[in-house]
Amino acid sequence: MRYRWGVWGIAALFSTNALACDLFSAIIDGDAVAVDRCIQAGGEVNKHSAMAGASPLIIAVNHSDRISPRIVAALIKAGADVNYSDDYGTVPLTQAAKKGYMAVVQLLVEGGADIDIKGQDGHTPLMEAAMSDQLEVVQFLIAQGADIHLQDASGQDALARARGWKRERVVRYLESLSPAPGPQ
Repeated sequence: MRYRWGVWGIAALFSTNALACDLFSAIIDGDAVAVDRCIQAGGEVNKHSAMAGASPLIIAVNHSDRISPRIVAALIKAGADVNYSDDYGTVPLTQAAKKGYMAVVQLLVEGGADIDIKGQDGHTPLMEAAMSDQLEVVQFLIAQGADIHLQDASGQDALARARGWKRERVVRYLESLSPAPGPQ
């Protein structure tokens, strides 16, 4: 049997009513059926959890390595803000791009995520994907119109970031797109 994060523990952290449907717990458990039930029962898909510092969508994206993209799709369909920034300045698309969750990246872009959105540090989803050596995500974001010349707070673009992290596959790809190299 799977550990369910303690019915009372998680429910007490994320819900004002521990007996109510707990959307956060359903997401963390990866239970798509429970997520659907919570949404149908009026679960707030844009509710900010003070304890987690995030929304249900951010929680889902952060757990995308072990949950179905169906949960992310259900949250988006129910009206989750795809450009929501958590307490740390992280947005769903940036997090998914950084971790290489291609199916989630596609869902977020299709759901209207700002492809060039910047976090607190000025990093765009493209920069995070480049630094994390997520070539497939880099290619997808560029194909969707991501601006390869945007710079972060330190004046570096995606190419400079990839160079700094020695992500040679991404560097070669980005260099092939632009005759003018980014900052060395």
